Amino acid sequence: MIIVRPIWCFFTLAMALALPGTPALASEQACGKGEPIYSTREIGSALLACWSRPAGAEGMEAALRFSLRRDGSVIATPRVTYRKAGGDWVVKEAFVASALESVDKAVPLKIAPELGEVIAGKPLTIIFGEDIDVRLSSGY
Repeated sequence: MIIVRPIWCFFTLAMALALPGTPALASEQACGKGEPIYSTREIGSALLACWSRPAGAEGMEAALRFSLRRDGSVIATPRVTYRKAGGDWVVKEAFVASALESVDKAVPLKIAPELGEVIAGKPLTIIFGEDIDVRLSSGY
């Protein structure tokens, strides 16, 4: 019984990260609370549906780091941990502001209980660029 729990936890984590399911395309998904989210990829799709990239921000990237509770709400204000150099300062600031605004619009996310078990309290790194990439981080 002692060995089963670590294996089950590993299996649950692997499923949440590796098997993204079939989320709706961001263009087809409405911003807000839709179907339950079962993977980090679907978190990215939910944020992308709420994101409006500013004009002139082609090639820009920004990374936000924050954690979610099991219920899909944000634990603390997202922190900007990376910005891709280049471009106009005003456009860069608008790009970062749009990324932060997309998180505000999307949360609380409708997290499935299985994913909530895995990601609750763990830092997520969300990279906004040509698309949105969500990664489970090792720590702050």
